[in-house]
Amino acid sequence: MDLEDNALGLTQEQTDKILQFQDLTGIEDMSICRDVLQRHQWDLEVAIQEQLNMREGRPSVFATEARAPPVVHDHIAQQVFTDEVPESPGGVRGLLRYVVNLVVSVCYNTISSVLNLLLSFVRNDERRLVTDPLGDVMSFINSYTPRYSPHPVFYQGTYAQALNDAKNELRFLVVYLHSESATETQNFCRSTLADPDVIQYI
Repeated sequence: MDLEDNALGLTQEQTDKILQFQDLTGIEDMSICRDVLQRHQWDLEVAIQEQLNMREGRPSVFATEARAPPVVHDHIAQQVFTDEVPESPGGVRGLLRYVVNLVVSVCYNTISSVLNLLLSFVRNDERRLVTDPLGDVMSFINSYTPRYSPHPVFYQGTYAQALNDAKNELRFLVVYLHSESATETQNFCRSTLADPDVIQYI
């Protein structure tokens, strides 16, 4: 190797740089490595950086000529940015829009209020029929027990009384909302609320 290096006119330092360049870049041909290093005045770092940039498809950072940026031909990736200010809400157009929106809003609210009032006379709202909360709770317990026994112990009082007792005794309050019209009510009452572990826990 020394005879070959001397025939090429390389010093020991230049030979070491070629070997390092080969190790780092993976280029086996010594003449290519020598040419690249000579182009960069034997600056090993610059030569390696250029080779790595070329492999990644990036332009050389050490190139002296300025290249135009690549043109994007993908229309989806291209975006157009404008600095146009959106039209202000003022002016005749804004005033007209405000008046139209006001008229539509007033008409809609009036019609919906009248319809709700008329429907309140026609439909039966079960929530308004409860005037005796304690009696409602007792009738629920009396109708629930024969159908879904066993079950957890239900509080025999109003919600307000149950809440006050739970606060005074520093206990958790479990509230069960029952609806016969729900599809899973019977299954929930027979399997979940009748489960001995649930009854014991509650």
